[in-house]
Amino acid sequence: MVKRMIFFALVILFAGCSLFKNNISEGWKSFESGDYQTAKNDFYNAISSGGELEAYVGYGWSCAKLGDESKALSSFEYVLASDSMGFPDAVSGAVFAGNAMKIDSVAARRGEYLLNMLPDYVFEHDSTITWKQIAFTSACSFVNCNDFSSALDMIRLIEPNFNASFMTESGIDSILTELDEISRWI
Repeated sequence: MVKRMIFFALVILFAGCSLFKNNISEGWKSFESGDYQTAKNDFYNAISSGGELEAYVGYGWSCAKLGDESKALSSFEYVLASDSMGFPDAVSGAVFAGNAMKIDSVAARRGEYLLNMLPDYVFEHDSTITWKQIAFTSACSFVNCNDFSSALDMIRLIEPNFNASFMTESGIDSILTELDEISRWI
């Protein structure tokens, strides 16, 4: 009798694991096709089933694409509090969500961290999101924090030959002008 109960418990456990893995997989498929609401629902179902951290990453990106940066940032920060090294897509999501919410210190430092960890970063589920967008967004956030030295470092990742003094008014103007120029093509 006990062996039977253990067997059924294992069957239910494995079925549940398969279910939230399937929700995660379906969520990413929906996300990649641009159906962010369906993706959000799939990831939410995976989370509700005791899902993995990857479900929170997908949920965060889906929320971000739907314009709910607050839920997105909360989801990303939940993942990063649990495992910052294993989920670079949560770090990149936190950069964009933090910037959109004007929490520039979060966006700037998360971007700097990601680019130190993965200098050639590309978001696996949307290849238009690359290290260049991370560097640009981080530079803008550093400017908003009045950290022109770090903004200059981020700009130089994109434009290695750019030079300006972050300690003079004309240098700061050059940094702001360069960011404006980059924003036109990035």
